Amino acid sequence: MKVISNRDGAKWVEITKALLLFKPYDKTRFWRPSLGIKRAFGLRLMCNCRFMFFKGSTRTNWLIRLPFLYWEKTNMDWKFGTTGLYLWWHIART
Repeated sequence: MKVISNRDGAKWVEITKALLLFKPYDKTRFWRPSLGIKRAFGLRLMCNCRFMFFKGSTRTNWLIRLPFLYWEKTNMDWKFGTTGLYLWWHIART
């Protein structure tokens, strides 16, 4: 296995043809305070917390993004891990 990089600075390791261990470029992530989490739990963290579910006629998208967990599932792929390092399985690469 070798580490592959693109011109943006993202790096990945190809475990199988369809499964990658992906590390996105640090500056592409957007961090902002999440006021709902601060109020509910009293946290003073700068984090980007999102919960999203979208169901359309042709695609479905699930997204849970916390500082310690990142999970996204669409019709074409799924991603699981943290925001800085996650496993990425893509159906087009199979």
